Amino acid sequence: MVWNKGKRRYTRTQIVEFVKQYYEEYGEIPKSGDFDENSKYPNSGTARNCFEGNWNDILIQAGFGTRCIIGLEDEELLGALMSFESEIGRPPTQKDFTNNSEYPSIRPYIDRFGSFERAKRIIGQDVDSMVAKGVLETTYQKGRQAEIHVLGYDKGKDLSFISI
Repeated sequence: MVWNKGKRRYTRTQIVEFVKQYYEEYGEIPKSGDFDENSKYPNSGTARNCFEGNWNDILIQAGFGTRCIIGLEDEELLGALMSFESEIGRPPTQKDFTNNSEYPSIRPYIDRFGSFERAKRIIGQDVDSMVAKGVLETTYQKGRQAEIHVLGYDKGKDLSFISI
């Protein structure tokens, strides 16, 4: 598949080569913003479109392993979510991780897992899992808990397709 940047067209192979070239030139794995700031490279949106929206997949194809763009492993990113819940007593929101030097920004979660909510779902911190466990207790959430019970999703069934 070929992607455009203005009048230039790029293939997946070319984009991977650009990532390797950037690494050779600057001695560091490029972040998506590095491509946006440098006219020698296709912008990150063009590159991500070619790889179905995931910058990390580009880095993996370029041979940089499974490290996140800020250098954290999956376990470290998910561990930060669990640490926040342990310390604060509730799952984090995107706002909690935005401009908070104690935790990673939400961008690595989006790049690695597709969304901040999907990352929380992996460790059971999504709203439906929390309601089913009885952790969330507002009126809305109690109604949601009843709905989940009636539908039978509190008996270990997959809740991932339910959205609020």
